[in-house]
Amino acid sequence: MRKLLAMVLYFLLAVHADATAAGAAADAARFAQAPAVTKDGAGAKIAFEAAVETDVAVQIEDAQGKVVRHLAAGRLGKNPPPPLQAGALKQELAWDGTDDAGKPAEGGPFKARVRLGLKPVFDGFLLYEPDASPPINAVAVRADGKLYAFYRDPTANGNQGGFKIRILDREAKYVKQILPFGADLPYEKVKATGAFQDEQGRTVPHCHNWHSLSFYPDSILARGRSMSEFCSPVAGPDGRLYWLVDDARLCCIDEDGGLPYETFLSEPIAGDIKDAQGGRPALALSGDGKALYVSGICRGAWGANKPVPGVWKVDLATRKSALFLGKVDEPGTEKDRFTAPRGLCVMDGLLFVADPAADRVAAFKESDGAFAGELKVTQPHIVQADPKTKALYVCSYVPEAKPNKDGKARTKDALLLKYADWKSGKETAKLALPSTGLSPNFGTHRIVLDSNAAPPLVWVPGLPYAKEGANFLNCYRDTGAAFEEVKLARPKGHWGDGPRDLLYDRAHGDLYVKVQGEKWYQFEEKTGKFVRTVQFPKNDGGPYMGSSGSQLGVEPNGDYITHCWGKDSGLMRWTRDLKPKKWDGQETHRTEWGGMMTFQLNYMELLGDLIYVIKPEQGPHHLDVYDKALKKTKRAVWNVRRGSVPRVDAQGNVYITVPIRPLDRDLPAFFDGKLEKIPDYFNSIGMQHYWYLYMHGSIVKFPARGGAFAWIESDREKNDFEGLPAEVKDGPRQKFQYFQMGHYPHKTCEVLGAEWVRFGYSPYSETYPAGTPVCMCEGTGFDVDPYGRVFYPNLCQFRVEVIDTNNNEIGRFGRYGNQDAKDGPEPPLGWPAYVAVSDTHAYVSDTVGLRVVKVKLGYEADEAAEIK
Repeated sequence: MRKLLAMVLYFLLAVHADATAAGAAADAARFAQAPAVTKDGAGAKIAFEAAVETDVAVQIEDAQGKVVRHLAAGRLGKNPPPPLQAGALKQELAWDGTDDAGKPAEGGPFKARVRLGLKPVFDGFLLYEPDASPPINAVAVRADGKLYAFYRDPTANGNQGGFKIRILDREAKYVKQILPFGADLPYEKVKATGAFQDEQGRTVPHCHNWHSLSFYPDSILARGRSMSEFCSPVAGPDGRLYWLVDDARLCCIDEDGGLPYETFLSEPIAGDIKDAQGGRPALALSGDGKALYVSGICRGAWGANKPVPGVWKVDLATRKSALFLGKVDEPGTEKDRFTAPRGLCVMDGLLFVADPAADRVAAFKESDGAFAGELKVTQPHIVQADPKTKALYVCSYVPEAKPNKDGKARTKDALLLKYADWKSGKETAKLALPSTGLSPNFGTHRIVLDSNAAPPLVWVPGLPYAKEGANFLNCYRDTGAAFEEVKLARPKGHWGDGPRDLLYDRAHGDLYVKVQGEKWYQFEEKTGKFVRTVQFPKNDGGPYMGSSGSQLGVEPNGDYITHCWGKDSGLMRWTRDLKPKKWDGQETHRTEWGGMMTFQLNYMELLGDLIYVIKPEQGPHHLDVYDKALKKTKRAVWNVRRGSVPRVDAQGNVYITVPIRPLDRDLPAFFDGKLEKIPDYFNSIGMQHYWYLYMHGSIVKFPARGGAFAWIESDREKNDFEGLPAEVKDGPRQKFQYFQMGHYPHKTCEVLGAEWVRFGYSPYSETYPAGTPVCMCEGTGFDVDPYGRVFYPNLCQFRVEVIDTNNNEIGRFGRYGNQDAKDGPEPPLGWPAYVAVSDTHAYVSDTVGLRVVKVKLGYEADEAAEIK
């Protein structure tokens, strides 16, 4: 009977599968009538019929297959873009024999190619070298010798970006990434991050913070810094990793990236101290592995905090904590009194505490905290122990003999010291550690011992504020009587370094990828080969104003125009070989005005010989159009925002991002039922959903005649409609809401003269006069192809969406994936913020994935017919 039931069930499932497949095949884009071409004078007529309602792209190709004319593209149906006919699957298009520039097409014989059903497919990466890494700021070593390496997102503005974690082997080679978590982890293992699930059951991370690019509820400070740069994390024998974030809360993940507790953050470790901060925390596991010791907690605001003279013990089963050593209000330098306890380690039932103010490493019994003795060391900050040899390794600071006028003795040397054991105090090896230039030094250097290596290895993470070389991971081998530097392989190839802005030069077939403030990598798209580094000279100006090539445009002849933040340097012009090039009729290659705050934000677009740019004017900002003589030819959009990204299609239509949304909606429909209702009012970035409100905006399309926004006016923000065409000013207005100055509730604004508004662009990024807590300098970008199709990032859902020039949805592609996601067909995206498009590919920069994702623009049906 069971066998019969199994056979019936198998039959029913097979029938269902066949029916599903048949239904999918029936809905697939295909031709009911293949393209047919009729010669018509210098041009031709192209006729075809689709079998189902779908999107279409029609182009004219020369004898080499190069596109000479983008004839039409869009979704068939009620509202297709012209010249497609509405309400018809059967289409007939006319080609007049000209190219995209309106000149007679050259390079025949020609073909008309018709494609149905855009089908983007993952096609690999650019600038992806897993062994390359930004500077590593903290490490913990596992029993098997593998390292947990903490590194910070290489954002344009050093005030932003959070920590990510990867596993490295003993040669510092990449093994895997565990924070952010992998897309293949079961949802239950990452549920405590607040992650969502989509319709297919796939995990969609919760974007907790745009400043720190974080999917974890660990961002305590205004700028989203999740962990002190001076932290000493620890790994258990089971591979579980522990560290402390600001607000003195414990975080923990398993070696697969899963979360072992119901919440990612513990309660504050120093619960009785209201203003406790992470400070310069050091962690050590107890001998039995059931508890964790924590020191280095500080109190008070960042930059002015004071060490708390105590060591806490945390029960790892419950994450309950209690003061184990010291008295928080009674600092001292003897026995169980401390001033600023720092590094910790455990060996033979003893807890060792580095006590720099007392020039000692003190030992205490784990069983009851009784004082067991001490080792005298000059200003010890970090201590590690080898349970096999009983040796202690200490990071010691030696001050100058004579204090400065302020009474502080500057750091003379940072030393790595080895002692045969803690009782004898016999020093057996010494090494001078790299200098940071930071003095007095409060514990920048940290050391981590791999005692299971033969011989033992001492790892030194990168040093904040250090010179080149010392800001990367370093390793030293203990040869017994000395320390020997281990030469770690540094990848020499080009890599992403947190790739950001993208630009596709259609005239020359080159892709440009920005990897630093003024440095771009140029690739030949046809071959995928790296061409050269395009690095512009530093610009004059104040802090953060040194990037003269922060925004890039390519002239039709291949020369460059850049836009940057700096005095009298908003726009600059350069030859192909990066020499200054004078503006037409001018004696300078610079403008007389500066630029908007352009770490990464995009304020410029080129269309032939015209420059569309947002200038940093007092009062309202506008999108203006200039020629190569710097003469303003017109105003394209009035009253834009300090974060608006402009794009222009071949017809002069303007597409621009703004932080507006429908009156009845705060977030896209995906988040309905997933996020609680937004409170009626809040003005704190720490409150739930803040960054979702900030990050979501819209793309607005204006015709070539222009359009405008009318915002709520304030002392800082005024509207200016001077010169706005009467038919726009007096025409219909659409009402929307927006997130003003980083605060909620929304204000109401009006859009004048727009053809359509598309909500769902993310991440929207805007700078506010209110300062860093409510602004973001990491930019974003979208692209408009020669058909007028718009490709834009939807970071909060980890995909790119595509619409035609009439705002009809064509498709979407992408899914969440960290650095370990390497397979398709869906492109894996870890933090998609910029998109650039060619005729054959879309390129998506992935800041968290440290790479550029390449996506082939395939189609479900593709037919060509010769024009004879």
